[in-house]
Amino acid sequence: MRSLLSTPVQGEPTPAGPAGPAGLLQRVLAPDGYPGMRATTAHTCALGLFDSTSPLLTRGVPIGDVLSGGGLFVYDPFELYAQQDLTGVSDPNMTVLGLLGKRKSTLIKCYVNRQLGLGRSVCVVDVKPLRGEHPPGGEYSRLARQVGGSVIRLAPGSGVRLNPLVDPEDRHRLLRAVARAVLPRPLSEREPGLLGVALDYVARDGQEPTIPQVVGALFSPSEEMADAVVTTPEAFAAEARDVAMALRQLCEGDLAGMFDGPTSPGIDFDAQLVVLDLSATYHSESVGILMSCGTALMQAARARRLRAAEQAGDPPPKTILVLDEAWRVFSVPGIGEWLTSQYKISRAEGQQNIMVMHRFSDLSAAGDDGSRVEKLAKGLVQDCQTFVIFRLDGDELEEAARILSLSDTERDRIGHLQAGQALWKVGAHRQIVQTAVSSIEMPLVNTDAAMAVRR
Repeated sequence: MRSLLSTPVQGEPTPAGPAGPAGLLQRVLAPDGYPGMRATTAHTCALGLFDSTSPLLTRGVPIGDVLSGGGLFVYDPFELYAQQDLTGVSDPNMTVLGLLGKRKSTLIKCYVNRQLGLGRSVCVVDVKPLRGEHPPGGEYSRLARQVGGSVIRLAPGSGVRLNPLVDPEDRHRLLRAVARAVLPRPLSEREPGLLGVALDYVARDGQEPTIPQVVGALFSPSEEMADAVVTTPEAFAAEARDVAMALRQLCEGDLAGMFDGPTSPGIDFDAQLVVLDLSATYHSESVGILMSCGTALMQAARARRLRAAEQAGDPPPKTILVLDEAWRVFSVPGIGEWLTSQYKISRAEGQQNIMVMHRFSDLSAAGDDGSRVEKLAKGLVQDCQTFVIFRLDGDELEEAARILSLSDTERDRIGHLQAGQALWKVGAHRQIVQTAVSSIEMPLVNTDAAMAVRR
């Protein structure tokens, strides 16, 4: 292959123009039919011909083209952590934000698809419906079916049910997590103990306990239950009334039939890609509760895989958890604390948590300004070392610039990004990247069917 600055081969016409090296450089930079410019090497630095940035990683999944300097941008949180002495990145978590329609979900779906090729396990809480999808489903259902993953679609009347209490090793923790999701306040000091006593009582015969059985035991405790916490049945019922009423929400109304019985046959939480499809409840006020309960169940499945790997002497499996529309989870009391703990132990458990939202002000949905819940939500975001910022405008851009300490140049670039372009802030590394989508991936990431025009 000839260099761009090599001489023409025999038989090729010699382009017209000045002779000598200056003329050759002019013809390379300005092919026939395009205006050119003659300059010395002292001036060509202004063209940025040799402007380039060193790659953040050489191992990982390809994301797209670096727009500031060229080259391929490669990203992997686990490789970054393994090379933290060089990268300075010791936290695997990621926050993705940007205006509606700027292809945040395109990036995440491509990223998930490519990470599956590296053997990672991925769990997605998917709440956005995909119009025109058959059978009906969320944005990630098509990808899951294409790669042989598991789609768990929870919807009123769907007949799909998940029992948080099925696993003896996790049922106490999951019961507390579910109760914390439906109770409009944190659990009291005694309520976790009361829940544990009720759960042990209904599971005493070795049968699989269910939420309705626990609710019944809390409303009508036995003498045995009362003796376990040195009180009377009447006092036990009075103390447990609030949490019993909260758990009862999972057994009636628009949440009935989802968590109030044994798990439906065929549910697979151990597939490489698991999508919890909540798109049918997208406009429901209970979607935050469903997200919280479903996430707890997926985390329990991950904990089982982690224990199995430890017992077999294998390295911990690498897992990625995607929370789309993450701000909805923060509106559920108690979940901010739980997510904070998950983020802090992500390194120890080999998990990357990805939150996807439109803007930082989405976190205000977590509570009134200055409230403890909002502070938890913003602190959770600031625990991340990887931020992917698609286009933002106005006050949202100013807020992002303040929280992320962006330079004036970066702030200006973000305000003019095109669809599919984002600023990747990975530790101290910052690059503008155009997400690359292959022809194979395009049918899996396209969400514009409702806007398509038939030719």
